Amino acid sequence: MVNGRLSERSLKRYQRVLGFAKTMLEAFTAIAAQSEGDAMRLRQLGGGKVRVDAVGNLKHDQPYPDEQVLAGRALRRVMGNRPIWIAASTREGEEEPIFEAFDRVRERFPNLLLLLVPRHPERFNQVAKLCADRGYRLVRRTEAVSEVAADVDVFLGDTLGELSTFYAAADLAFIGGSLAPLGGHNALEAAVLSVPVVIGPNYFNATEVTEALIAANAAYCVDNAESLAERVNALLDDASLREKMGASGRAFVKEGRGALGRVLELIRSSLR
Repeated sequence: MVNGRLSERSLKRYQRVLGFAKTMLEAFTAIAAQSEGDAMRLRQLGGGKVRVDAVGNLKHDQPYPDEQVLAGRALRRVMGNRPIWIAASTREGEEEPIFEAFDRVRERFPNLLLLLVPRHPERFNQVAKLCADRGYRLVRRTEAVSEVAADVDVFLGDTLGELSTFYAAADLAFIGGSLAPLGGHNALEAAVLSVPVVIGPNYFNATEVTEALIAANAAYCVDNAESLAERVNALLDDASLREKMGASGRAFVKEGRGALGRVLELIRSSLR
């Protein structure tokens, strides 16, 4: 198993069917875990019968997305000279607090554009309706407009495979799945592009990475719409803070590289 991950919550669930979980893990010759915490929990679940090494997160080793960065810069020109906040990989129930925070922030930054990217494509139309019900003027990525009008409130990222492009177009990012109790999503995609990260309290699917980003001053954790608005306001108000957080995030991703080499060594040693 490569890039293995097991949260504390998942460990407790698997412990209810411990025999099945042990049998499942024993099918592997070795497991390359994302972190020491993941490795510890996998060893605990497997009863020490399977080799588990903490090799790091392979997402650190992903190539820098040069083409997407160029596409993001082009998209930024289409959006115009205005601050852009991306809310990425949002899940059901999260748009309302995001909208509440957005309205609060626009009291200080009335030309703010919300770049909203739902996690699942089957929700694109539903989220578009939520925007309309809120009274927002909406443009969808699939409309392929040559210029986003100044009175557009929300740009809906209703495509697949463009998240890095959207991050590259934004000034700061909120990572979805974290206001709702769903465990959060990958913040490294934003960090590698030097984009400051804001995330909700429910990041148990990526605890070690998220807490390391927070410790590196590359990310903030917020609890609700009010604190989300406060952090977005603070970041939009301070370009030097955004730059420092972005640089810290990119440095964190670079420092974590090397997992791929450790995975290959684990595979080689397991085959000897």
